[in-house]
Amino acid sequence: MADRYDPRIRPLLHPVFLLFCGAYLVHRLYCRPNNLLPDIVNAYIGDLLCMPIILSFSLALMRVLFGSRMPNFVFSKGQVIFAVLYCSLIFEWVLPKLNPMYTADFFDIIAYAIGAMVFYRFLNK
Repeated sequence: MADRYDPRIRPLLHPVFLLFCGAYLVHRLYCRPNNLLPDIVNAYIGDLLCMPIILSFSLALMRVLFGSRMPNFVFSKGQVIFAVLYCSLIFEWVLPKLNPMYTADFFDIIAYAIGAMVFYRFLNK
């Protein structure tokens, strides 16, 4: 399906990416406000979907910015790991220190890592 589209935006048309974006929107706009899912799902679904969504947008942006030189650019394992570490640092260490609204949770980091593995395996193409 996505092969007929510009390779620069292909990451944003991948069915898994669209499924994750849809799941995130349904969760944020409907399930969470109406308390339809167990607390554990509400606590970690956003963290699980965070990395595939952020990295897919980043991949498309890299292809738009550098598309003439690298139209089929993909992230290396090191770059994906860096993204997990960066998000973990910001969301689980810096923000909780700056604002009590945020809480640090080790399991969020695990969710980021799982989401990054899904991105690397299925979306980083």
